[in-house]
Amino acid sequence: MIQESKNEDFKELKKDIVWEEENKIIDAQKTYYKSVTVGNEKIEINDYVLLEPRDPTIPLQICKVMFMWETKNGEKRFHANRLRRGTDTILGETSDPIELFLSDQCCEASFKSVRSKATVIHKKMPENWSELGKNIILNYLSF
Repeated sequence: MIQESKNEDFKELKKDIVWEEENKIIDAQKTYYKSVTVGNEKIEINDYVLLEPRDPTIPLQICKVMFMWETKNGEKRFHANRLRRGTDTILGETSDPIELFLSDQCCEASFKSVRSKATVIHKKMPENWSELGKNIILNYLSF
């Protein structure tokens, strides 16, 4: 089941937002784009971004941009899949502090809320991970 939160409460930051005009798709309500420049960073579909909540007790939110558009009234927005820290899962404090989990939660946000791009490294576990032994797995997971 996909959970979607439409009314996100993120800070609006003061950054220039400029669409990359090539390969846009226009329909009756929106114009869709493949990339945008926010401040001095180019963001494309499937990039990861950090969103800053208005509540300072909530850590930056990590999201994967799925599609982006501009409304007829000039609002520059995107739809994203959320990544969760291990502490936000059933693992809690026992989780690896640098491990993220792709969730089934989506969000819709303004590009004004993007703090910066995020670097997320997907490390695929070997098919035979259970046969490799603890030390090999620990070496594999080290950065």
